[in-house]
Amino acid sequence: MNSTDSRKLLLAASGGDSVKLFDVSLEPHNPCVLTYTPSPGFRVNTVKWNQNILASAGEDDKISLWRKNGRSLWTLPTKTSRGEMVEPSESISTINFTNKGSRYLCSGGSGQVVQIWDLQNKRCIKWLKGHTDTITGVMCNCKDENVASISRKGDLIIHNLATGTRDGEHRDPNGQVLIALDYSRTSRHLLVTAGDSGSIHLWDVTGRSPKVSWLKQHTVPTSGVSFSPYNDKIIASVGLDMKLYTFESGSRKPTSCISYEAPFSSLLVADDGLTLAAGISTGQVVFYDVRGKPQPITVLRAYGNTEAVSSLRWQRSRTVTVSENNCTDDSVLLAGDMGNSILMPDPLPSKASSLFSEETPQKTTLLSDVTLKRLHPRQSYNLKDDMKVFSHLAEVQPITPSLYNMLDTDANSKKDDSKKFSWSSWRSGQPEDGTNNNQAIMDWKSNFISKQDDGPASLI
Repeated sequence: MNSTDSRKLLLAASGGDSVKLFDVSLEPHNPCVLTYTPSPGFRVNTVKWNQNILASAGEDDKISLWRKNGRSLWTLPTKTSRGEMVEPSESISTINFTNKGSRYLCSGGSGQVVQIWDLQNKRCIKWLKGHTDTITGVMCNCKDENVASISRKGDLIIHNLATGTRDGEHRDPNGQVLIALDYSRTSRHLLVTAGDSGSIHLWDVTGRSPKVSWLKQHTVPTSGVSFSPYNDKIIASVGLDMKLYTFESGSRKPTSCISYEAPFSSLLVADDGLTLAAGISTGQVVFYDVRGKPQPITVLRAYGNTEAVSSLRWQRSRTVTVSENNCTDDSVLLAGDMGNSILMPDPLPSKASSLFSEETPQKTTLLSDVTLKRLHPRQSYNLKDDMKVFSHLAEVQPITPSLYNMLDTDANSKKDDSKKFSWSSWRSGQPEDGTNNNQAIMDWKSNFISKQDDGPASLI
């Protein structure tokens, strides 16, 4: 095993019913190195990396796991020998690995329950309830102590991963459908949410109200939001109004704005803190270098004009690589696992239908006695197998097709565009209106960017 050169990292993108992997260092040659279709005809909502395995989920009611060489591993939920699903099926809107390993994954969707999956044993080990509408985002904090989830009803719920109890319940103050969620990489209680009214809220989840709100900053639904990996005072957002904004938590006004020719559909900030990648509703991925000019450094044609890029994810910058030919699936799955976090599994339920009886009465499929017996652990089952650590990647919540119908084609008539983008203010910390901010506004990588040369970003 060895560490992957950051310049060789692959970018995963989802659009339509497929996931594609790109090696952007191959440009101008075709950078697409793999196309994978989990279920033809079913939309893929989200894609995530762990160290060496990709996970995707969507309208086919399952989570698909596969190696970066295209070899399919398995899907969740699993089926019994009689072809029955161990877990009730649901359309899956969001998935995320957690931070400190590669074995566990959280998911949410139309079933209204956050599920924690043990990928090695191929089963769900925790069911976190509380939502009463479709879950649109789920993510663990930087310490893997809590998992936050948002829903179409506007609820933000914080669950304790160790106990499964709710550590906090919040409601969007504007009643908007929540679409996007991101946790700070450095602060365990700080997260940001955004929704269909274009408002963005910065939360300290130990409080009851947002710390800062940027109300209706986007004139139509916000499609992605993200912290800087190195400075949680810096936030970026994109929306269907074709705008990319940056914010500093000490100001109620955006520090910069950049427009594009088509609506943004997703957002990703690279681990180096220097590169922003934004998915476009017309199938492109646009890259910006925060050290350079406010123009794209490259534009990647990922999908056709009618397929929005619903999700983006870089391969982790500290990936531990393994031999694709010589390693077992478990070795690939657990590569880089730190083993310093413990998660106790919930007791297996006596009836699968009871899991969702409160929140999802529409799910009425019952499992047979034979199936229920299969849910109980073996006599030789080792509980320690379920006490290992998590793995993580940040989520950018895809936009459902219905939200695109809300796009106002004359958004400019509703928005004052007098504040033009200033990349220099992003870097220097001075907004264009002359307001003084003691904190450098766009210091995406504090004490690091100044040491970089002025060459192009590492991705090209």
